[in-house]
Amino acid sequence: MKKVMILLLLIPIVGFTGSQKYFVSPSDESARLILQPNKSTQQLFPVTLQSVNGNQVASRGSAVWMKPGEYELSFTAAVDLTTTKGTFTSNGNRRSNKLQNKLMVNLEADKTYYIAFEAKGIDRSQWKPVVWKTE
Repeated sequence: MKKVMILLLLIPIVGFTGSQKYFVSPSDESARLILQPNKSTQQLFPVTLQSVNGNQVASRGSAVWMKPGEYELSFTAAVDLTTTKGTFTSNGNRRSNKLQNKLMVNLEADKTYYIAFEAKGIDRSQWKPVVWKTE
């Protein structure tokens, strides 16, 4: 039983360490992603990076440096529903409340990408992560 438990504990570590190939030091050739906008009046909300190309990643805070390239990024969002027009149903149908959380990006070296969750309008199916600014 102890062997099985140890093996199960190592599986998440292997998943996280495999994703390290996407991330680099700020001093390396990299693209910087800023994930914490202060733009709730523009319906842009903070995101947390959850996965890169389908590989789960450990939380990395509000700034991430990645190797240049094309990626599919998945996020969770911190949407303040008091400042949006859309609402969630209370009928228990979780599927109707599901938000888009994937974003395809082509990152270039020496550029900064500001990423947020755009929650504009009443139709939540249109809410999604976006690159709202590039420098």
